[in-house]
Amino acid sequence: MEQTNQTFTNTLTMVPLTLLLYDYAITLDSEVEYIWTKPKSVVTLIYSMFRYFGTTTMLFYTIVLFWNGNASNEGQL
Repeated sequence: MEQTNQTFTNTLTMVPLTLLLYDYAITLDSEVEYIWTKPKSVVTLIYSMFRYFGTTTMLFYTIVLFWNGNASNEGQL
């Protein structure tokens, strides 16, 4: 039962990460046009902080979740 709960949790964690990466993929061209090629300003700094802090946090959380999940399942069949 615990293995089923862990699998369900892992699946639910991957859904928002997948959607976040999909969002990056479809908006990258606009981001390059409107953010990266323009002069740096407070707005671009704030945009970058919000955009990439969330992604970094989500990736870190996912890595920790899977790392801990795999460590706790060692020795189980």
